[in-house]
Amino acid sequence: MSVFESICLLLCGVGVFLTGMKLMGDGLSKGSGKSIRALFNKISNNRIASYGIGAGATAIVQSSAATTVMSMGLVGAGIMSVTQASAFVLGARLGTTVTGILVSLSSISITPVLMAFAFVGICLILFVNNETAKAIGYVIGGLGVLFAGMKIMTQSITEQEQISLFFINLFNAIDFPLLLVAVGALFTGIIQSSSATTGILITLINAGTLQVSQAVFILIGATIGTCITSLIAALGAEREAKKIALFNLLTAVLGAAVIGGLVWIFRSFVVKILSYIGAPEWELSLFGVFYSLIASLACLPFIAPLQKLLSKIVKEKKKEQEYACYFIEEKFLKTPAVALMQVLKETENLAELAKQNLLLGFEILITQNESRKKRVEIEEERIDFITKKISEYLVQLAGKNLPYKDEMLVGTLHHVIDDIERIGDHGIDFMKMGAKMKNENVSFSPEALSELSAMCDKVQLLYDSALKAFSERDKEELARVSRYEQQVDDMKKVFASRHVERLNAGACTIETGTYFYTALASLERVGDHLENVAYSIKNITGSVEK
Repeated sequence: MSVFESICLLLCGVGVFLTGMKLMGDGLSKGSGKSIRALFNKISNNRIASYGIGAGATAIVQSSAATTVMSMGLVGAGIMSVTQASAFVLGARLGTTVTGILVSLSSISITPVLMAFAFVGICLILFVNNETAKAIGYVIGGLGVLFAGMKIMTQSITEQEQISLFFINLFNAIDFPLLLVAVGALFTGIIQSSSATTGILITLINAGTLQVSQAVFILIGATIGTCITSLIAALGAEREAKKIALFNLLTAVLGAAVIGGLVWIFRSFVVKILSYIGAPEWELSLFGVFYSLIASLACLPFIAPLQKLLSKIVKEKKKEQEYACYFIEEKFLKTPAVALMQVLKETENLAELAKQNLLLGFEILITQNESRKKRVEIEEERIDFITKKISEYLVQLAGKNLPYKDEMLVGTLHHVIDDIERIGDHGIDFMKMGAKMKNENVSFSPEALSELSAMCDKVQLLYDSALKAFSERDKEELARVSRYEQQVDDMKKVFASRHVERLNAGACTIETGTYFYTALASLERVGDHLENVAYSIKNITGSVEK
């Protein structure tokens, strides 16, 4: 095999290896969506708990960069505090070392069997019509492809003496800890994956072109280089999110300086201790585990002072945008399970905004006091803005590799936000109706006001019940929703009949009758929209199954 062919084979091996990592990561994310959501929901103010959740989430996603970016988005959305996110980021450093342990299995004589997993995985993906099985197929198929990539890389180096000598001479030429750390940081910054760097280092160790004493410093540098992803994500982000990105970089540099400095001083001793493990691949991967554990735990008690320092560096800017979403961000789309969790929260928030505006508009109708008219108009613009952003976000989310149930949920949410947006429109209708009645010097009778208020109170009960069913996915609550909705329908009929009686008795005028009937119809339609929102947990359109 010529040198050129060996170089091409080496590049092919790197490509196959990275593809295997991507497939495995996608499969883990897809198959463990509920687990990831459950982990994020358990985040607390306890730094140790947040640290553990960060480690667990990253072990599932197989990317500390992805989970760090996620935590930045959660901080920006106000779901995570800066302290929680800081501990989470430190835990992510430990979680990402799982990949190194998996790759170290190449030292065992079962590598051919592991490579055969690629065939098993692709069979599951192509021929089994089950989402869980497909997710498993991505994971084990990715694992097989990953080991195949390592085998190709090793073969390309060992079978061509010139390439082998090139790497040996290269690493001997830069065999100085600071240079090795810089190489690790630069290389990882380019490929944006410390896990991939670890896998490639283990491959070079397998090929005999890299010594463990050199690899440990490149690995330390990789913990700094992987911060580039979060720094890029911080561009244009909220102040708190920027602080998390800088915290990630600062603690990585501090860990490399302090713990890496000690490894440098006691280099011979550290290498000797590692040599007792026996297999060089395991020496590096276990070094990565212990280094990440010690460096991250050492920073845990200093979260508060470090964040205080970063608060002075990252100055607060005035917000120029009047409207903004609270929970959804582009960053979350890298992990669809989390993005879906966030879009559900954004939808619940939208429903609360629509409820508040509906009641404000109704208040103007009843009192004919227009002092809060401007606020209703502003909130309606906010509702329209958030509705549009959620819709755009759902379109992006639909393009991701989602399990079937999540695909259906994304489709359902399009209908839900449409219903919620129409509820907000009724608030504007009430406001305009109240302003028009005031201009025409027309007002409701005390009986009409009492009936409209009673019907609005019933709609509020329906609103709370429908939101409970939607947010908690509570099918048992649907019976109450239907009962309230029927009561709203009955009230419309009864109150309309009573108004006819008042007209005949001369207690109300024909002019007020038009507004009264329109208000009753609007409240009844709000009830219909709310029933659709609640029943969306059973079917995609929210229609009630009779």
